[in-house]
Amino acid sequence: MVRDNIAVLTEDWNELERCSDSWCQEQVRLITDQLLEQTDIEGIRALLSEMSHKNLDETVSYAARMLEHLFKLKYCNQSDAVSHWRREISEYRRQLISLFDNGKNRDLLTTYRKDLCDRMWKQSIKLYKADALDYIELQSGIQKIPKENPYQPEDLLELALKELLEKLN
Repeated sequence: MVRDNIAVLTEDWNELERCSDSWCQEQVRLITDQLLEQTDIEGIRALLSEMSHKNLDETVSYAARMLEHLFKLKYCNQSDAVSHWRREISEYRRQLISLFDNGKNRDLLTTYRKDLCDRMWKQSIKLYKADALDYIELQSGIQKIPKENPYQPEDLLELALKELLEKLN
């Protein structure tokens, strides 16, 4: 029974993807042919809006994970995990840099600066607190996390690790 439901969902998803691809191709054709009165302007607007928020959500996620590991590195003396946290910070930074490579998506840093800063800070604290529930050595760091976010999004892309850690003082 469950297998049948999965098959139906998979078929539905494949059909949805086919319809979506067809719709996009049709919209490109209509624009190319300058048949703008037949173009689904509202659908295109919604798709572009969704795409721009996807990039913002990815940015928040990578930045929050990076900050979470900065907190761990700064506030926990668990020496056996330090190299792991450093690798995680490097990996999340690499992911962030790839999002903004060659200037693409740089407008997110200006257009959504306040939202981005607030969301990445709040999410990073939630992530750290969630881990602190399972790892007692992280619990003392909760009170040490600054109330206000000392980082601008560009800091996470450009500052050296030492400078990032100093901003947490």
